[in-house]
Amino acid sequence: MLIVLALAATHMFFTAVVNVPYSQVKYGPLPGAAADAYVRPYFVQNYRIFAPNPASEDRELWVRAWVEAEDGTRTETEWINATAVELTDTYRKVLRKQLTIVGAEAYMAAYRGLNAQQTEIVTGGNFHREGDRERLVAALSEHGSAGAYMRASDYVTAYATQVAHALYGEEYEILAVQSRIVYEPVVRWRDRHDADAEPPPPTQTRAGWREPLEYDGQDQEEFARSFLTWLERAGEEAYPR
Repeated sequence: MLIVLALAATHMFFTAVVNVPYSQVKYGPLPGAAADAYVRPYFVQNYRIFAPNPASEDRELWVRAWVEAEDGTRTETEWINATAVELTDTYRKVLRKQLTIVGAEAYMAAYRGLNAQQTEIVTGGNFHREGDRERLVAALSEHGSAGAYMRASDYVTAYATQVAHALYGEEYEILAVQSRIVYEPVVRWRDRHDADAEPPPPTQTRAGWREPLEYDGQDQEEFARSFLTWLERAGEEAYPR
């Protein structure tokens, strides 16, 4: 009985922490990072599906890489829609285990939370050489808190790194990766019966090149096996139109 009560108390505590609206509190005195890891993706709910104006945007993570061939030739690859690739897996689609969408939502929220000086740093510069992550943290910290943004940025950078290795790692050295979050609106709920209605224009984040990042325990071979299988199913949906 005590074990059940302890588990219930822990679940309620982490759920409350996740919903704290102030990042400096959530990721300061409270264990916001631990709460995020616990809640996502299994305990996340979007109550806007019951609202008068339901969720009306597709969240997508797009990535590309800067690679170098054996002869020293360096190339920027084309953008690839990693979310479209991931959504071809039925299991992940049904159970809402889309890591790209979780990352996209977290990054967009953190990106919008940056002040003007921090946004200029993120969008105006490349931090892709060894040790540049620490320099980026220092630059952002001069103008405010950098914790929430860096957590979200590291997440998408690590995912982009795995995508780059899966697609290009056998032939090229991965020098840097770049990510962008694209919000693709659909026709607004109030206009759903209007045959001539058009969706609002998409919005996206902008950021420079980043140093490849890998977390302990990541398995490049297994990621590549899954991602390349999904990519074959996605076909042209994975690339810009």
